[in-house]
Amino acid sequence: MRREAVQLVRQAVSEGRRAYVLVNNRVAGKAPLTVQALSDMLLDYVSVSIAQ
Repeated sequence: MRREAVQLVRQAVSEGRRAYVLVNNRVAGKAPLTVQALSDMLLDYVSVSIAQ
């Protein structure tokens, strides 16, 4: 689920659109950790893109 969310954010941003991600505790019960993981995944993508 996290990978899919990151992919959707990347697609929206590449199309010049804003992306919003809503996170709740239903899936893993750890919304703050989910937010951190999504943030890390997006930052990793940005770091790799800039390095190329």
